[in-house]
Amino acid sequence: EQIKLDQEQIQQDLVQRVQTEEQLKQMAIAEQSNQVLQTEVEKILTMVSAIEAGDLTVEAQSGTGATGSITNTLNRLVERLGYIIAIVLNTTERVAQGADHLEQVAIAVSDNAEQQTESVIQVQNLIETVDGLSQEATQQVSATSEAVQLTQTATRQGQREVTTIFEGIGSLQQNTNQIAKRIEMLTSYVELAAQFAKDQKRIASMTRILAVNASMLANRAAVQQDPEQFASITREFETVAAQVDDLASQTNQSLILLQQRTDQIQTTVSGLDYDVQEISQQVSDFTVGVDQSLQVLNTIQTANQQVDQTWQQVVQSNRAIADAVQTALRSVRTIAAIAVETSNQANLTKDQTHQIEQLAQTLLHTVDFFKLRPNAISSQNSSEFPLPHPPRSQTRQNNGHSSLEESHSKTVNVTAS
Repeated sequence: EQIKLDQEQIQQDLVQRVQTEEQLKQMAIAEQSNQVLQTEVEKILTMVSAIEAGDLTVEAQSGTGATGSITNTLNRLVERLGYIIAIVLNTTERVAQGADHLEQVAIAVSDNAEQQTESVIQVQNLIETVDGLSQEATQQVSATSEAVQLTQTATRQGQREVTTIFEGIGSLQQNTNQIAKRIEMLTSYVELAAQFAKDQKRIASMTRILAVNASMLANRAAVQQDPEQFASITREFETVAAQVDDLASQTNQSLILLQQRTDQIQTTVSGLDYDVQEISQQVSDFTVGVDQSLQVLNTIQTANQQVDQTWQQVVQSNRAIADAVQTALRSVRTIAAIAVETSNQANLTKDQTHQIEQLAQTLLHTVDFFKLRPNAISSQNSSEFPLPHPPRSQTRQNNGHSSLEESHSKTVNVTAS
């Protein structure tokens, strides 16, 4: 029994020794793990201290223990922060470019201001030109008014002269009609004289015939001895004498009529002479009126030429004024456009200045504190200012935060052990 008891005691001691050795092994393993964890924690704390100092070039080695997740998450955070700082640096470059553009805008504003000054001077000169042209136009209008008054006076005088000429022409027309009537009377008198001449020729022929008959009767009477034959010849001679008496009576009547016609012709000629003298006087008066009318018309023509010249000058002056006004209008529009552009550029300059001021203040408080990796700066310089997307997915970041919390809890537990 004692042996059994000793054996049991020995077995218990062996079991206890084995348990003790096992516990010692576990404690050694735990101590080793604790030392490794302590070393990794110290590295993490060193990295955190460097980050706190603004050094973003540090990178912790990935561990295999509880701090592995923490190290990976911390590396991702450093990488993310370096990316953001690189964006800030690129923003600084953009600020510099904006400042350069702002300088160019300021130069453009200065140039526009000079152009505005030149345009204002040009407008002033144009306005002075318009003023001078207006004064000249006023003088030309006064001269035109005087010429128009002279033209009106000459026109009224010409109208009176023309009225007088028309009255003289009417009187001349009446006298001409009277002369035409008297010429018709003279024509009829001439026809009567021609008829009288024909009658006289006929009477002369008949008288010659009667003379021949009387001569023949006288010869017969000279040779006749018979009283009866002589009485017959005497009767024939009486008949011839009666015919001669009739011809003489006709001739006397024709002479009386010719004398009457001659008196009428004399009267008509006297009337024609009077009419011709009156017409001559009227022609003289008409000639004087025509001369006066010509003088008036010449005066009117001269006045019209003066009016025409003055009007041409007025038209040219008005055209010059219109051209000057159009040029002034274009200059004013140019000034307005330049003013609008200057205002827009001034507003743009103001906005850019405000943005640059805000960005400069932000950069002064942020950028100078950090030290970046060279690859981050080069990668941001080669990019076209992308939006700040994270280098890894949000899911991995969330998992990283979960791993960090889990590792932190494990570290606390191990340290407590």
